[in-house]
Parts: sequence; C-alpha cells; structure tokens
Amino acid sequence: YSATMTSTRSWDKVVATTLYAKWMVNSYTVSFDGQNGSAPSPASKSVTYDQQYGTLATTTRTGYTFGGWYTGTNGTGTKVESTTTVSTVANQTLYAKWSANSYTVTFDSESGSTPSPTSKSVTYDQAYGTLATTTRTGYSFDGWYTGANGTGTKVDGTTTVSATTNHTLYAKWQALVVGGLGPAGGYIFYDKGSYSNDWRYLEAAPSDIVLDGSDYGHIFGYYRTTSGGDNLIAGAVGTAIGAGKSNTISLVERMGSTAYATSSSTDTTTTADYAAKLAYDYSLTVGGVIYDDWFLPSKDELNQIYLNLKVKNLGNLSPSEYWSSSEGDASVSWYQWFGGGNQSYGYRSNTYIRVRPVRAF
Repeated sequence: YSATMTSTRSWDKVVATTLYAKWMVNSYTVSFDGQNGSAPSPASKSVTYDQQYGTLATTTRTGYTFGGWYTGTNGTGTKVESTTTVSTVANQTLYAKWSANSYTVTFDSESGSTPSPTSKSVTYDQAYGTLATTTRTGYSFDGWYTGANGTGTKVDGTTTVSATTNHTLYAKWQALVVGGLGPAGGYIFYDKGSYSNDWRYLEAAPSDIVLDGSDYGHIFGYYRTTSGGDNLIAGAVGTAIGAGKSNTISLVERMGSTAYATSSSTDTTTTADYAAKLAYDYSLTVGGVIYDDWFLPSKDELNQIYLNLKVKNLGNLSPSEYWSSSEGDASVSWYQWFGGGNQSYGYRSNTYIRVRPVRAF
C-alpha cells in the first residue's frame, strides 16, 4: 500500500488533531510462461495485492495435460489458482506445469503368433522401449509399423512416441527364401526344403568378425592335450551341409578358452580369438530377440555362402579367404577363396583368413 497525509497549522494557536493514513492498493503485472505450450492467452494481466488472481491464462500442449500455473518452472514453487490471494509485492511470472499423457499401444502380429505382450502403455515424448515379440513360420520378422502390411513408419524401441491417441502397431514379415533376410538380419544362403532336426534354413551373420577395428583375419588354431604334446585332430572333420554346428562344438570343447597359435610344440603361445570360438561366442540382438546360436560353417556350407550370396553380391562378403570349421588334419583346415570360389587347405596358423558366423533355424 501507499499513503497520502495532510496537515494544518494555525499561527495564533495550536489545535490538537488526529491524522489518518490513506492507503491505495498496489497493482502488479503477472506474466504467463507456457513452458513449451501454446502462447498463453492472455500473455499477462494486472492483479491487485491482497485480492484474488481471478481468471488466469489458458494454454495447450500436444500430448500433455495442463497441471496449472506455478510460481516456479517445471511445476516447482507454489500452485496459483484463480482464488489464490495475491501476496507478491512485485511483478511476477507464473509457469505452466505439464504432465505427459500415456497411451495404450496394441500389437497386431499380422498372421504371426500372439504377440508377447499383446499391448503396453507408452508415454508421449518418451521412447517406446521394449516392444512385443512374435514369430511366423516361413517368415522373418522385419519390425513393427504404424500401418498394416509394413506401411506407415517403422517403430523400434528408441522411437519417440508422437501419437496422441491409443494406437496399434503392425508386424511386417519377409518370406524366408535363399537370398532373403533371416531373423537375425543376415542373408539366408541355404534352404533344405523342410524342417528336420529343428532347422530348415541357414543364415549368415550380417558381417565378418572384426577385432581391434581393422583386424579381419583370425587363426584356426591348434589342438593339443598338453603344451609340449603333438598337434591333434579335434574331431571337427565333417564337411557336409549340417556339419558346421557339431564341428564348431567339437573345436570349442577341445580347444577350450584358448587355442595354440603355432604348429610348434615348443611354442606355447595361445589365443582366445580363434575362428571357431569367435563364431561360437558371436551374439546379436534384433527386435528385442537375442541370437546367440552361431557357429563356423562346414566346408560345404561355406561353399553355399559363396554360391548364393557372394556370387550375387549379397551379404557384404569380401573377395578374400574364409575359414570353414572342417579340419583337414592336425596341421591344416579347409578354407574358401571368395574371389573365385576355390576351396583349399590352409595352415591353421594363418592370420589373414576371415570368419563369417552362420546359424541354423
């Protein structure tokens, strides 16, 4: 408040009198900050100290619910309503508080298995997070889309929710064929025509095993029962299609966490980065599914990769040598040159031969 005072004075006598203060109530300007909402209407207003704020500004924000006006940003400070009494003795700003809306996403598998889960809650302006999983016999899952049959926009776990209603995501499927993509994102290079022993297709990994940036070559490794003993066959002698997985298991079971790096029985140098183990330990996560069932292809499986992928310029394969999992003897193993298709024996200590894991499904 502010006051105005008056007085009188007589020269011939003094008269006692009482003076009374007169107060005028101060007015202040309140500005409104929409905090990423629409421009407040009005942008500001005048309020009177010790009186109610009265009607406050309106604002909207897509995907959010308005939670009122506050004296601090981001919903901090004190909430101010139309009935709140003005107690601030200065111009001030009130800030909008927003709460992001939640919506239900339903998953449509488009002839696949029942999605798990069938629906989930998501928050506007936040990532979708983990999405449902589904399978379909004879097809590879290619992700969730906003439209049926793979139309619209692809949505993955990192996609930001921009829909402002409950909505449905639809599975997109790719028919499984040689030369087409497999479930783990690599190319299918073999189809035996029907399922037996729990698999029908062979899929190559999307890329070669790479260590330390530019290191593409890896030894096959030697198997010995003792550091000073003779080099031995590890039992991975199968060459046919279907033998790669059992070959790889035999190599890893016998050579263990490390393989001998040279053929000399007096050289005890070992490495964990030998071809079979690198393939065996390989893992990929695609669409929330972990694929960790990889192995080193057999001699004949490797040739199918060459014929059905490399020759057709699929799979980003190098015109270099690739190891198979098929041992020749204690000193050599089969590899294939992808520059021309020739298969040959290579010393197991060769460090320039690449590794491309495969899986059966």
